[in-house]
Amino acid sequence: LSSFNIHFMNPGYFYAVSKPKPKNYTEDESTDNFAQKFSNQHRFSPKTVSVVVNPSNTDTIFTKFKGITVFLANSTKEKIAFMAQDSRIDMKVQPKDFNGEWKDIEFLLDSDCGNSYHVLTLESKHYWQFLTPVYEGDFKTKLRIKMKYFEISNQSKENWKGKEITIYSNEYDGSINSGQFWRITEISAF
Repeated sequence: LSSFNIHFMNPGYFYAVSKPKPKNYTEDESTDNFAQKFSNQHRFSPKTVSVVVNPSNTDTIFTKFKGITVFLANSTKEKIAFMAQDSRIDMKVQPKDFNGEWKDIEFLLDSDCGNSYHVLTLESKHYWQFLTPVYEGDFKTKLRIKMKYFEISNQSKENWKGKEITIYSNEYDGSINSGQFWRITEISAF
């Protein structure tokens, strides 16, 4: 497996599904990343929503690249609602740039289809597990994952109102190419 060596921003890939597939399944059918219940081996921060990157736990992402494990965990007593686009959660990798500022190197594609936008829920004491690529480039830096969600009282997609919350994962070492800070292309790398 090779590291993910690209020179442009990567489109979003943190796909999730709310619950086991219901009869009237309308979320993106290309993913089967269902939430899992906490077990005794999980040590997520208590009473919070957290994003945890585990660089020592690796797997294959995009069929041929090195990936590292990421957890989005809900250790609160309530279920948490996330705005999603085609089953993608608003999570993006951010490295520190040349000035030491955190910058996005990933983005969510725009969609003209109203059905692309929906709400995903993560039950109390459950988590989603994802992979993020091991980026490779000539600029060594620290990376983290930024995640945005809204506190939503009504989970209807017509009423997405509430307080916006941004959380960040732990930092980890990596490298990127400078074009990832600004270049957006329609060419897919995977």
